[in-house]
Amino acid sequence: MKFLVSNVCRHFFVALFVGLILLVQGCGTVPQPQQANEPPVPRRGVGSEVDVPGGNLDVIRVGDPITITFSGVVDAPSQIVERIKADGTLRLPLLSEPVQAAGRRRGELEDEIYRLYVPNLYKRLTVKVGSEGRVIHVRGEVKIPGRVQVMGEMTVLKAIAAAGDFTDFANRKRVLVTRSNGQRITVNCVKAQADTKQDPPVFADDLIDVPRRLF
Repeated sequence: MKFLVSNVCRHFFVALFVGLILLVQGCGTVPQPQQANEPPVPRRGVGSEVDVPGGNLDVIRVGDPITITFSGVVDAPSQIVERIKADGTLRLPLLSEPVQAAGRRRGELEDEIYRLYVPNLYKRLTVKVGSEGRVIHVRGEVKIPGRVQVMGEMTVLKAIAAAGDFTDFANRKRVLVTRSNGQRITVNCVKAQADTKQDPPVFADDLIDVPRRLF
């Protein structure tokens, strides 16, 4: 009888010990939630770029001065120095149609020009696209009139701020912007400060004229 009770007690404690071990292991394991349909994390590398709005200075814009150099062959076309037209295009020698340039990176434009010339017109050719420094001209009632370097996407207010901001005598309601193509717009900078939609973008070689108020 004592032997039977001893065996029962031994089996009971063994079962209790095993149960405690399983309980501890279960508490230490936290189930991981399933990651379903998550978008891939963008990675920067060869052939891929992560765009930051307003921060990509390599993108060609309307009005940018562009220099295109051809080399690698004896009879290569002459160097081209031209501004991107209002429709975003430029014309190249020996090509019947204009080439879309605005909105592209310089490397992309180089590849496109190369594809248009090789092998249809040349068996080989080296194409180099250069872009000069972009500036906006600010004059009149600003503290530091002169040329302002274009940094990313600029607006009238940002350009004026880069020129030292308004003087005490500035007429902020009648700021005149003259585009490089001759177009003129009048900007009410008082309204633009309250509503960003009233603050138009400015481009390379635009002229911002801040008049003096009469009283």
